[in-house]
Amino acid sequence: MDKPEQRQAEANARHKESQAVADARHKESNEWRDTVRKEDKVWRKRVREEDREWRDKARAEDGAWRDKVRQEDIDHRLRNERTTARCAALSAAVLSSKQGTPPDEVFALARKFEEWVIG
Repeated sequence: MDKPEQRQAEANARHKESQAVADARHKESNEWRDTVRKEDKVWRKRVREEDREWRDKARAEDGAWRDKVRQEDIDHRLRNERTTARCAALSAAVLSSKQGTPPDEVFALARKFEEWVIG
């Protein structure tokens, strides 16, 4: 081989060697990226499941709290209605009783009015 051909052969060999190194590096990089992607998918899936569990638990706790508060509100409203009915019945009994009527008779009449009002 003459010198120019030998230099070209050496250049081609260096080029092939550098290309092989670049291909190997590229292959390793792709394998690493694929591994990271797979790990990331698994991690994201686990986080989504944990988040879903947390949200479901929080939603259940919130629902139970709302039910409790709703029931407390209903009970409070019923107590207020009973108190209002008793006050109205007592007021009606006092107004419909004659002056000087004993308190026991006024309260008995108020209980009858309360039964009519509350039913």
